[in-house]
Amino acid sequence: MVLKERRYQVKPNNDILEMTRGDRASFSLIAKDEDGDIINITGYDLIFTVKRNKPDTSVILQSTIANGNIVINDGAAGTFTVYTDEVDTADLDVNSDFSEYYYDVESEVSSNKLTLFAGILRIYPDITDTDAQSETITGAYNTLATAQTYMDKKLRTREWDSAVNDDKIKALLEAHTIIEQLNYRGKKTAATQTNQFPRYDDSTVPAEILYAEAEIALSLLKGYDPDIEINNLRMVSQGYDSMKTTYDPNTRLEHIAAGIPSATAWRFIKPYLRDYLSFRRDRVS
Repeated sequence: MVLKERRYQVKPNNDILEMTRGDRASFSLIAKDEDGDIINITGYDLIFTVKRNKPDTSVILQSTIANGNIVINDGAAGTFTVYTDEVDTADLDVNSDFSEYYYDVESEVSSNKLTLFAGILRIYPDITDTDAQSETITGAYNTLATAQTYMDKKLRTREWDSAVNDDKIKALLEAHTIIEQLNYRGKKTAATQTNQFPRYDDSTVPAEILYAEAEIALSLLKGYDPDIEINNLRMVSQGYDSMKTTYDPNTRLEHIAAGIPSATAWRFIKPYLRDYLSFRRDRVS
């Protein structure tokens, strides 16, 4: 396999470097002092370090002359190139727009250390990283890829779009737990299977259940709290100063009573429920 290197132009102030997660990236730099004069780096030992936070003892990546990821091109002219390997950033959990990390380049010659550069490394998500997106999430029906395909067809998905993958996975897992608590028609395809679906003779999970899980995950990311909603089922009146609102305890949104935070998800789920036409969950009196 031939690694594809992507070169990045560094702005004159050298404060911000930019790359895409998982790239074989290279940054061409020129060492200058605070007056803007070229530093002769012949014989210098250079180290490029990236951390999530400046005080961290652990590093995200480190390129050195010794490991072959820093090459001095012309020492007298102060030019050198920093490389990153694909594996250095491939597994980083990057925000949907970008994530920022701290970097510096230190030089050492004759036991004297000098920081040549320091700033922000801005890493953008790799849109075509289908491997990680398609990995099965144990305890969920969706993968990140199938959930994203559903979200791509919807408006008002800002909370999903801005979430990091870890939070998306947590939302899908919690959504899955909510779906699994309901009583469905028929029998599981295999008596030994953990999940409620597939059922009957199906070998795959119905698309509607995938959609429902994605919808519930989106509601959770928007801040839906199942515990608060259960308490709201008990509420018959609420007052603020001189204003008071009384609720009819016999009137309920059945999807909330069922513990489903999304009316859209409920419409997907409802046809699969046992005796769904007579579904009831009573309020606490």
